[in-house]
Amino acid sequence: SILPNKTEQYRQGLQHIANNYPDDSGSAMARYKIADLLYGGPDNYGMNQNDTRDYPPIIAILDTIINKYPTSEGGVNARQMKQRIFARNLVVHCENVILPDEYSKFLVTYKNVPKIYIRIYPVYFDDEFYYDHEDARYIWLGRVPVQSFELVLPGTEDYKTHSAEVKMDPLPPGKYFITICDH
Repeated sequence: SILPNKTEQYRQGLQHIANNYPDDSGSAMARYKIADLLYGGPDNYGMNQNDTRDYPPIIAILDTIINKYPTSEGGVNARQMKQRIFARNLVVHCENVILPDEYSKFLVTYKNVPKIYIRIYPVYFDDEFYYDHEDARYIWLGRVPVQSFELVLPGTEDYKTHSAEVKMDPLPPGKYFITICDH
């Protein structure tokens, strides 16, 4: 269609179906398509930092579909979209080499993660073996970290992706293994 307002006309048609056939499972799919229009397409696995979506109205539509039509195709699609909205993502970028005895920082990009826990462990010469070992996490977590702290991340109530730089205290010369988790 070449009409300039075709998306709005499509949304109105879907709303007409949802309002006039509320007991039909096709109404669930029409409501889901309305939510999908508000959602606006792919979001790069939830890591789009330019996200301008207004999530509360989308979630309200999805909840209505899930409660009223739980086993319909629209209900299944609504549940999947809600899972995408509520999905937790955590990505950390840091330098491979930092200057000894100076403050450094790393970038944390996150979605729906309210708090992270950071632990820094010294690496000794004979630890090289444990980098790829399947039980490595138990070996590292059994040690005493040289630094350990938690950080409350701002802005996690809006279901959008955020970034924050985290300052790390100075470390003496050496090799270190950093673990960052959200639980």
